[in-house]
Amino acid sequence: MNSNTTDKTKVDPFKISESMIPNLDNVRSTNDSNKWYLGKMHEYDDKYRPVYLEDFEWQCGWYWGGGYVGNSQMHCHFDGCFLDCPDSRGHPLGRFFDPWTKLPEYLKEEDVKRISNGASVWEGLSFFLKNPQYSNSQWWKIKELFKQFYKLRDAAEVFKHGGNFTSKDRVDTELNAEMYKKINYHIRDVIIPQVHIAMSKTIKWEENSTWRK
Repeated sequence: MNSNTTDKTKVDPFKISESMIPNLDNVRSTNDSNKWYLGKMHEYDDKYRPVYLEDFEWQCGWYWGGGYVGNSQMHCHFDGCFLDCPDSRGHPLGRFFDPWTKLPEYLKEEDVKRISNGASVWEGLSFFLKNPQYSNSQWWKIKELFKQFYKLRDAAEVFKHGGNFTSKDRVDTELNAEMYKKINYHIRDVIIPQVHIAMSKTIKWEENSTWRK
């Protein structure tokens, strides 16, 4: 056989089928019953706009989607809301700034809230939302689990695709199909069930709420 001919019968070692990953009792595809109500946005006093965290879902056949935060009018991510430092564009959930950012002319200091040490991870859920559904200790555990989730997902992506800058001069050992699979199974079997447990401790649903309708 010509060495340049692709063997179409060869199984892709990086492929994880739908039946292997998401269809388990403790990992459910996203639907309306699998969104957790977190609280209400501060800035919308007339609407008390609710904010939800969406459940995990196996997406595009190769990675775990998760940490999606939002409501009928907006969509953002858990890390951008509750873990990272806000960038110059502002915080997804409102007028939250680090202690060093100079405010634009249309804002006054009393109009904003300053994030401790500049990183959202140091604040409780009550800092960002009214009617918070989780205590500081519960929220700290949830943040810990999502930090693990993001780190693991990034690692799985690197073992499957590399660093996404260039494949030039890449050696075969840079990619590792087994590590890619092990990490995704760890997310499935450990991280996601623990998030479900943490989120369900004091789960409260906002009555007559809608999600992206």
